[in-house]
Amino acid sequence: NDSIVIGNQAFALKDLVGIVANEIDIHAGVLIVLTMTFQDDHEVTITQEDACWPELVSTLDRLALTARPSREWLLGLMAGGGQSIILHPPRKIRWGVDSNR
Repeated sequence: NDSIVIGNQAFALKDLVGIVANEIDIHAGVLIVLTMTFQDDHEVTITQEDACWPELVSTLDRLALTARPSREWLLGLMAGGGQSIILHPPRKIRWGVDSNR
């Protein structure tokens, strides 16, 4: 069973129903943020500064839980001018509000 541990909580990736990637402006630059939604409507927000980030991104790639590998959606997010990207469910990846790629 693949799961991600955040703090003292483990979240089963089989219960994942949505992932949205965003950029947020911080004083020193831009921070990448993933908001993950699970079947029980619990939302978890993870930033690239969180200790679990590398393992999470690697696991999402390994399990093909996003329509595109992280190297592509990370570049798309940084080039997207602050638009959100819906990463999961993988068959419904959306870049920005109205365009599908």
